[in-house]
Amino acid sequence: MPFTIACDFHWIEKKGVVLVHNVMPMLTEEKLKAYIEVLHDATKSWGIDEAHYFKVIFPVKSMPFLEYILMNLK
Repeated sequence: MPFTIACDFHWIEKKGVVLVHNVMPMLTEEKLKAYIEVLHDATKSWGIDEAHYFKVIFPVKSMPFLEYILMNLK
């Protein structure tokens, strides 16, 4: 369900949707990994020719953790 919601932007008039995280969400590591995986899959589901785009931004200091998560996706 979360993946579907993150991919369904046909009703939004704006072309771009950007989800900005000023801090990492306060979730358990397991839930944070699942959250990042859902966001990753959602951003990848939009093709170049799509009418909308979805970008996710995290704080720079969270980069090592995000790289670790993304390198170990199922």
